[in-house]
Amino acid sequence: MSFEKGRFSGGALLTVSMLIAMALVGCSGGESHPALPITRGDGTVLETDGKLRAWCSVPRSEGNPGVSLHVLEGQRAFEQRNDRPAYWMFRAERDLLEERTRFAVPQMPVDTPSWVLFIYDAERDNEAAAYTEESLGSIQVEQWGCDRGDPVTLTVNARVASEIGGEALQARGTVTVEIGDEPEGYSR
Repeated sequence: MSFEKGRFSGGALLTVSMLIAMALVGCSGGESHPALPITRGDGTVLETDGKLRAWCSVPRSEGNPGVSLHVLEGQRAFEQRNDRPAYWMFRAERDLLEERTRFAVPQMPVDTPSWVLFIYDAERDNEAAAYTEESLGSIQVEQWGCDRGDPVTLTVNARVASEIGGEALQARGTVTVEIGDEPEGYSR
């Protein structure tokens, strides 16, 4: 490499730039990683097929729930298909979030629809939810809003037990996303 007054010559600069770019690509592995790391008992990571998103709306459920904040990772979570990929979802009613932003896991009482953390592991056909008695941990909504563009930050540190006798899943991490549109297929 030749230097001219402390600067690389054209060819050397191009070579160094290419090496840095290759190193960065090598470090990233070229793979996308889930926004919220969820691991199984054997250490493998649950992979979703979609981006992280958030919105506010009335949830699809029975009863009379109010407007809720939804955070979802998984593109096709609401499609009625047998080959639906893995996803996870957190939902909390806006009125509840105005009172508190920390939620103990397991959810008590278990029959309250005011908030939920649900994980679907398609690879192992497992469903886990924060209301199961064997679940343990916490969920903290660090920031939230319901207007388009409002930031939402969610910190999860929970062992989420299966609803159907499968293995518990460990969700641990912090995600940040902006409020956007309700996903297609979610409406009642």
